[in-house]
Amino acid sequence: MMDFLLSRLTSPSPLVRERTSAVFGDLLTGPQAFATAASLLSWLERQTLESVAVLGLLPFCRAKGASETFEPPVADLHRTLQRPSLLSNILLEYLGADPSTFTPISSLHSETASASFEPRSFFQEYAGAFTAPIYSTNVERLERLWSIPVRRQWAFEWEKLADAERVALTTKPLWFMGRRHEAHLPGADFRLSEIYRSAYLRALAWSVSTGRLDPNLALNLAGEVCPIDLDLWRLEPRRKPEWWPRVDDPKGQIDIVPGQIWQRLLQIWEQQTTGQASQIILAASGRVHEGRSVVYDLDIHGVFQASVGPASADLEPVFQWCERRSIETATPPVRFFGPLLKASLEDWTERIGDWLVIPASGWVANGLSSRWQYWRIWRVPRFPAPFLAERDLTFACTQRAIEISDGTSIRAKFTDWTDGVTDRLTANLSPRSGYVLKAETQMVQRFAEASRTAFAWICRLTGYQRRTSYDTFETFTLHKSFGTRSVILPS
Repeated sequence: MMDFLLSRLTSPSPLVRERTSAVFGDLLTGPQAFATAASLLSWLERQTLESVAVLGLLPFCRAKGASETFEPPVADLHRTLQRPSLLSNILLEYLGADPSTFTPISSLHSETASASFEPRSFFQEYAGAFTAPIYSTNVERLERLWSIPVRRQWAFEWEKLADAERVALTTKPLWFMGRRHEAHLPGADFRLSEIYRSAYLRALAWSVSTGRLDPNLALNLAGEVCPIDLDLWRLEPRRKPEWWPRVDDPKGQIDIVPGQIWQRLLQIWEQQTTGQASQIILAASGRVHEGRSVVYDLDIHGVFQASVGPASADLEPVFQWCERRSIETATPPVRFFGPLLKASLEDWTERIGDWLVIPASGWVANGLSSRWQYWRIWRVPRFPAPFLAERDLTFACTQRAIEISDGTSIRAKFTDWTDGVTDRLTANLSPRSGYVLKAETQMVQRFAEASRTAFAWICRLTGYQRRTSYDTFETFTLHKSFGTRSVILPS
C-alpha cells in the first residue's frame, strides 16, 4: 500500500499528486505515523531532482498545518534530502529547521555557463509546453530589468540534468494531456517538466550566489515553483451554496435559461437588501448551468454606483472595470496570509458613461502558488476593497473560509466550491467550480453612505456553445445590473 501511494506522488495528474500528498499528511498524524515517515524519508533519499524532492517534504508540511501537536522530523529530513534548493529551504524553515544549517547557496547549482554555451533547440522550443509560462516570463523579466543571463544558465542546468537523468528528449508525454478542444489536462507533470523546474531552481540559486539577484526576490520566485500554497491547502472546498441559481434545461427550442437565472438573482438580491441579513455578497463566480446545447457561467461583482448624468452606463465596461481591479498583499513565499496593502479610492473610482463606479472587491494579484488546485488559479480569490473598512485588513486561511479581519472582528469571508471538478477540462470551458465573497452588511452600508453611492450588482452570464464535439466552444455574454440608481444625488 505504501509503495503504491509513493508511486502516485509523481503521477502526471496534479490532482492525484495533491490527494496523495494529503493522504500522507493524514497518515503522519495517525497511528501509522512512524512507518509513514520512514517510507517518505527512504523515498526522499532516492530523489535526484530538486523539484521532485520537494514532493517528499510537502506531506510533512500538510501534517504540520493540520495538527498543532505534530512534530516534524526536521533533522532526519535535512539529513535525507539529497537535492536541496531554495524551495526546499522555504519548506524546511516552515517545518522548523534553522536556516543556518542549510546547504550553502553556492552548492545549489552547477558552474557558470560559458558565454559560448548554446542551448539546445529542444529546450528553447518546449520550455513553455512542459512547464507553466510563468517561468519563462520571470526569466525574461530578470534579463530585461537587471541584465542577468538567467536563460542561458537555466538551459545549461537543464542540459546537465537531462544528460544525468538520461531522459528522452521527446514530446510524446504531451500527448497524454489530450487535445485542447477536447477533454484535456489543464496541467500535467512529466519527468521533463521536473527537469525544467529543477534547472530553474538551480538558475535562481546561481543568480543569488553570483551576487546578481536579491535573495528575497529569488525566494519569492522559487516559491512559485511549489505546487501548492501551504495555507490555501487548509481551505477545504465546500459544496455549492443552496442559494446559487439552479435551473432546468429548457424543453423547447427557445433558451429560457438566462431569464430564469436573472429571476433567481433578483430574488437573492431582494432577500439580502430588504431583510436584516448580516452579510452581503460582494462577489461570486461559478458554473451555473450545463444544458444539452449551452453551458453557462455566472459572475457577480458588487459595485458602489452613483449617477452624475441622465444616461445609463453600458454594463460591459462597468463589469470589466470591476473585473480588473486587483489587491496587493504582503505574503511570504508559499504562504497565503497577511495584510491587504492599502488601495487608493481615487484610483478605483471611474466615470463610465454617466455613472461613477467604485468596485467593492478585487482579485488577489500576488502570493498564489497552487497548480495542484488549478481551479483556484482559474478563479482567483477576491477580497473586499481595503478602503471599505475603517481599519487595516488582514486575511488568514481556515478550514472553512479565508477570513478577512480588521483586528476587532471578521469583516468578510471567501469560500469556494468544486462541483464535478476532475483533473480534466472540457475543451476551453472553465472548471466546474465557483466562489463567493461575503462581507459584513454594516461595513458595506457605511461606505455607501459616506461615498454617497448605492451598492449594486453588475452581473455577467457567459454562455458556451459549439456545433460539434470537435469544435472549440464559442462564447457570448449577457449583462444585467441589480440595485443601480438613475437619480442624481445633490452634492
